[in-house]
Amino acid sequence: MSEHTATIDWRRETAGFTYEAYNRDHDWTFDGGITVRASATPNYRGSPV
Repeated sequence: MSEHTATIDWRRETAGFTYEAYNRDHDWTFDGGITVRASATPNYRGSPV
């Protein structure tokens, strides 16, 4: 069976960490070196990427 890995990178970009304030943008990096910019769904305050 194949094994695949991914790393999720998220950084807090705001001083506050309330539900309304923190950013939801993050990156998925797969074992082949491909990186995908991602965010939460807009229903959960994510941004369209």
